Amino acid sequence: MNYILVKSSNDDVEKLIEYKKETVFKYANNLSEEEKNKINNYINNNIASEIKNYCNIVINDNIVGCLLLIDKEDGKLLDEIYLKKEYRNKGIGTDIIKNITKENNIIYLWVYKSNTRAISLYKKLGFSIIQEEKTRYYMKYEKQNDFEEEKMDKIAIISDVHGNYEALKTVLADIKKRKINHIYCLGDVIGKGSRSNECLDLLKNCTMTYGNWEDFFNKKSCANELDKKRYKLLNKQLSKENKDRLKTLPLCYEIYISGRLIRMFHATPSNPRDNVLEIDRIDKMYKQFLPTKHTNNEIADVVIYAHTHTQNLMKLYNRTLINVGSVGNAFDIIRNKGKDGKYENTTNADYLIIEGEIDSKEHADIRFEFVSLNYDRNLELQESKTNPELESYTKELLTGKFRNIEKYKNNFDESYYDINKF
Repeated sequence: MNYILVKSSNDDVEKLIEYKKETVFKYANNLSEEEKNKINNYINNNIASEIKNYCNIVINDNIVGCLLLIDKEDGKLLDEIYLKKEYRNKGIGTDIIKNITKENNIIYLWVYKSNTRAISLYKKLGFSIIQEEKTRYYMKYEKQNDFEEEKMDKIAIISDVHGNYEALKTVLADIKKRKINHIYCLGDVIGKGSRSNECLDLLKNCTMTYGNWEDFFNKKSCANELDKKRYKLLNKQLSKENKDRLKTLPLCYEIYISGRLIRMFHATPSNPRDNVLEIDRIDKMYKQFLPTKHTNNEIADVVIYAHTHTQNLMKLYNRTLINVGSVGNAFDIIRNKGKDGKYENTTNADYLIIEGEIDSKEHADIRFEFVSLNYDRNLELQESKTNPELESYTKELLTGKFRNIEKYKNNFDESYYDINKF
């Protein structure tokens, strides 16, 4: 949203007093009547004398807020920034502060302790707390160099571990090295590999949704003898605590990052077993963004899913569709002996990192990073001797070729691709 800053005049004093009082009394909680009166008197008497330091924030010739920037001996004091309610959470305040930091080497400001959202924003922009009072913090920004990078929050999103303990350990070590504190897992932690319980234990503190393998185990949906063997092995391996946890997992999880509604799930927002590929029809891909009974009522800006084990990012309709790939069972669906590259290009532990302003509805910068890590596949296979499908599991881990490409035949057919010609 475009705005301009215009120097305030004496005609604006009354409105500035109104803005100042709203700002102060919103966050200055538990004040006595005496303290409130002192603040009222100070505001009534001080605004006019500081008018030369005030600027109006103007959009379409309307004053929508103000800021007070005062000269100090070594920098500036951002003493106040105010926006009308209907203009908040649109990135205006953030943009103003960013521009102030670009134009000044040192900036100070006061912020009420109860205004946690503002404190979080200021820290991301490079401010640090240098003084503490009963109800307020005094913060300072000091420019380090001309190439200073804005600090952004990071989250890691993983999926489809499939009991591959070595791959998961490798990914978690990388996440720790990058100092990422919050991990989201989009399901299929169990199955295929032989150490599902150990993997669930490693992920006991992460936010999880359930996938088709958790759905399979919870419903005991055994369609054939192999399914019965799979269920028997999992039922023997999993602790009661982990079994109980699988029953409580949600299908979808939603979060705002840098002003975007990000919706995460395993396969689709209505079913953990449906298949959506990067070659699918556009209308099928768009359906990934639409709300269901498992989500809120908004169309998502970014959808992050998994299930098909292949990392991919697409843009459509000003929205972003991302497949995070697989930690423990990565493969490429489109394969051809005469065209394939090295197996090592695929047979890695894959996950996604998002950088941005977590829990913020203000539009701001965002980054998506695919990570693909080598891990000890042979050691994992040595620990998988109890696996009832060891031969096909070994082939997938070592070659990155899916054992059942026919599973996706309908997806190819609907998009008018002949799967046999690839």
